[in-house]
Amino acid sequence: LQQLVAQEPGKYDAHLMLANYYLATDQNASAREAYTRLREHFPQSGEALIGLAALAVEDGQIDHAIALYEEAYTLDPSRADDLFWLAELHFRKNDTEALRQLLARIRPK
Repeated sequence: LQQLVAQEPGKYDAHLMLANYYLATDQNASAREAYTRLREHFPQSGEALIGLAALAVEDGQIDHAIALYEEAYTLDPSRADDLFWLAELHFRKNDTEALRQLLARIRPK
């Protein structure tokens, strides 16, 4: 995958697979670099933001993770998982006002 990403930097799936591989194998520094590259090459993709948010949570940077999930949700409001993780993080912070505001944003279709 590293070779494919280097040879064909326009291959979105290769970038994402490499970043996800690093995350799954606890190679967090490499995962952070790969997600950052993915974000640079494909700024309209929320997947890089979600990966970076997961890393931020692991690092205890809850506020940063919240900001990243918010940005990802802005890019693709159909991703209900982003709202779940936002709720989880606000719950961890015991931020009931943020939870209330988040719930107010959720509208049935």
